[in-house]
Amino acid sequence: HPAHLRSLVISTEVSLARTPPNITRAKEVASRAAALHPTSADALSAAGTALAADGRYPEARQKLDLALVLNPSHIPTLLSYGSVLENQGGGDEAVEKMYHQACMADPEAPLPLVEYAALLQRRLALRSEDTPEDHDVILKLLQSAIELDPHDPDALTSSAAMIIQSTQEGSVPEEFLRRACELAPHHVPAAATLAQLLAARARGGEESPRRTEELRDEARSIFEATLAASPSNAPLLSNYGEFLAEEAGTAPDK
Repeated sequence: HPAHLRSLVISTEVSLARTPPNITRAKEVASRAAALHPTSADALSAAGTALAADGRYPEARQKLDLALVLNPSHIPTLLSYGSVLENQGGGDEAVEKMYHQACMADPEAPLPLVEYAALLQRRLALRSEDTPEDHDVILKLLQSAIELDPHDPDALTSSAAMIIQSTQEGSVPEEFLRRACELAPHHVPAAATLAQLLAARARGGEESPRRTEELRDEARSIFEATLAASPSNAPLLSNYGEFLAEEAGTAPDK
């Protein structure tokens, strides 16, 4: 039954989206979906994605290959396959081909654009040098995603982070991050990036003493609320620790 299949796929996605992800539950549900619906690209893609989350890449690729036979333009499968190839150390061309195919499968879908931009950001982080052109390519992808769906918290958060990294311009990123937090109150990357942005403004020395204190208070409040919702998030804990060290005047020189 289509509704039952969809519920299994959504349950798999929810399990993997948790912090930390519930991989065991995701594999159980996705395996059931694939067993009950062996000719469904959705079910096979979910099974492959769950196996990939467990690091079982050869098995994941088998499921994803079957899904692509059924539907060569299946966006979730193409994105999962690209991620698997990347994690297996596949060549840049092969990895990028999957993300590009996902973008071409539905030019009106924002998710492939966001995921493609995330791939390029990961590559950029591994390079010793980058150029304004590198940032422009990523920002254009994210801007297109936002135009397609102004309510996508992932696109808004990634765009804000990229703008901060490339231009240090604070007003647009703050607007994007606040909108992302409103749309998805438990979106950890959006909240963490907003808290860091506010903390950076507080220590920038350009605000009045009163405004500086307000920014610090808001940053602290966001950190604490986000940690309450996601207490095991290691990057978030690290960012909050740095913030507390700065407040105490004990932050190490970088």
